[in-house]
Amino acid sequence: MRWRAALIVLGVLVSATPSPAEWYSGGTLHGASGKAWKAASSHDRLATAADFVAKVVSPTSMEELREKAQELQICISEAVADPSGDGQEVSAIAAACVMLMGYAQ
Repeated sequence: MRWRAALIVLGVLVSATPSPAEWYSGGTLHGASGKAWKAASSHDRLATAADFVAKVVSPTSMEELREKAQELQICISEAVADPSGDGQEVSAIAAACVMLMGYAQ
């Protein structure tokens, strides 16, 4: 009987933990350069953008967070698109984009 309870608890814990496949998990580009941003996967860029958005916006849903993260990802990508963006800090560009897009509260 105890093993059943343990399995149920384990199942709840596993289902409550976001899997690595979640679109918002695994962002690693917070301190990256523009060059690293361009070379990163779209998943990593979106997850990092979601982290930035979550710091300044109180989204009402995951869909709203995703929408704003996608917009921020595009803004950052456009800012670093040419070679002059290679040395830029992604976090500084994200801050400028957040201000320009009116996300800062």
